[in-house]
Amino acid sequence: MFPLSATPVRETSPTSATRRRARRSRGQSVAEFALLLPVMLAFLGLTIDFARVFQAWITLESATRDAAEYAATNGTSSSDALTKAKKTICLQSQNIPGFLRSGLTPPNDVEQCTRPTVTVVSWSTSTSGVDGASGNNPIATVTIRATVPFSPLFAYPFLTQNGTWTVTSQSTFSVAQGRS
Repeated sequence: MFPLSATPVRETSPTSATRRRARRSRGQSVAEFALLLPVMLAFLGLTIDFARVFQAWITLESATRDAAEYAATNGTSSSDALTKAKKTICLQSQNIPGFLRSGLTPPNDVEQCTRPTVTVVSWSTSTSGVDGASGNNPIATVTIRATVPFSPLFAYPFLTQNGTWTVTSQSTFSVAQGRS
């Protein structure tokens, strides 16, 4: 049938050299894993923090836009616009990291939060006919800025200031008041 070949037959039992090589390979794998583990964890933490700060920014951006619209539509002065904007932003951003309730009794503790910080950058009304406004329907324009400190899970060197990032949003809205 088949002629016998002159190739040597390999021994199937592991020799001591093979065992030593396997142990060295396992030790090398453990050392490589130990070197790469901190880098992989840093990337994982950075990814999680990026997702958290992005979600906070989107929420704050939406709340600021809604606050500017509400303050421009219903505000009668700069201080009234600030009160309305603060309440709107506090109610909508109460689930973001960095939100801080006031010391008041509920529900005022949320409605008058201490963070995010809300400011009215500008507030004005116009009754001149040039821009379509009238005495009955003045054009109100308001710019609202909201800022909240964000604390990441890890203190990243060169990426944070005092261990926090600052998330800021600003929105301007103009509307003719008094129209239904």
